Amino acid sequence: MLLRLKVPKESCVVLEKSAFTLFYTPSHETLHVDSERLSCGNYQPMMPSIQEMTEELHALLLQREPLVVANCLGRADMMLSGALIQFSDHSGITSNDLEIIPDFSSIARLKDVFVACSARDGCLNAVQQFDEALQLAGDDIGRALMLLWAASRQYARWLDSNMLLNELTTKNDRLHEMQEWRRTLRAYKTIDRGPQDPAGDTYYMWTHALAHYAWCEMAAGDSLFNNAAAKIFWHGTEMMHGIVHRLNRQSVDSDHRIAACYGNYFGEAIVAHVQAGV
Repeated sequence: MLLRLKVPKESCVVLEKSAFTLFYTPSHETLHVDSERLSCGNYQPMMPSIQEMTEELHALLLQREPLVVANCLGRADMMLSGALIQFSDHSGITSNDLEIIPDFSSIARLKDVFVACSARDGCLNAVQQFDEALQLAGDDIGRALMLLWAASRQYARWLDSNMLLNELTTKNDRLHEMQEWRRTLRAYKTIDRGPQDPAGDTYYMWTHALAHYAWCEMAAGDSLFNNAAAKIFWHGTEMMHGIVHRLNRQSVDSDHRIAACYGNYFGEAIVAHVQAGV
C-alpha cells in the first residue's frame, strides 16, 4: 500500500487556513449577492436527471475517447484539498501552487464559448459544458475538469483572483462577466426553493466532480489519504450545510446539495469509464 501522508509544510498551512476561513470568512466584496439580485425573476431551465446526465456522459466519453494524464492535478494532496474547499483570495493559494491551474484568458475563452453555444442552442447542461471544456483542454480530462472548476468558481463568486490574475478592476465589469456566465447555465433547483443561483450550484457541481475524479485518479496506488479524501469530499457539501453554514451563514441562502450530488455522480461516471479502460 502506498501512503502519501508526507506533504510540504506550506501545504498543511494552506489547508489549515482554508479550513479556518470556512468558519470565519474574511471581509470581501459580495459581487455574487449583487449578481443574484440583478437576476431575480430570471428563470433558468433545469438540468436533466442524474440518470439522463450519466447516460449522456457515457455516450460522450465513448465518442471522444479523452486522455487521462496521471497525477497531474496538484503538487501535493493537501494543497489540492485547500484549493478545493476554499477560495484562493482567502486561502492564499496562487497559480504557482497547482500544476495545471488555467490562466484567466482560458476561463474567459470558455465563457465566450458558453455564451455563443447558449445563444445558438439554449442553456448548457453539465455534459455540454464538459464537452466544450474538453475541446479547449485538448481532450485531457483532468485539465477540462480543472478549467470548469476554476471558471465556475470565478464567475460565480469572483474570489479566486489570487489564482486567476486579471485586469477587470471595476465592479460593473466584473458583474457583467458574472451575469453573462449565469445566463448560459442550466439550473439545479427551481426558483420556488429560494434563489435559483445556477452559477453557485454550477461551481459546487464542478468542485465535486473534480474532487472525486482527482482523488480516485490520484489513488492509483491505493493511497489511504486519497481514498479517505474522496469519501470526505463526497459528503462535503452535506457537512457544510449541516455544520459550517449554521455557524457562518451564507450571503446567498442557496442549498447546493442537489448540485453536489450531480457532481459526485459525474465524477464517479468518469472514473468508472477510465477504470474500465474503454
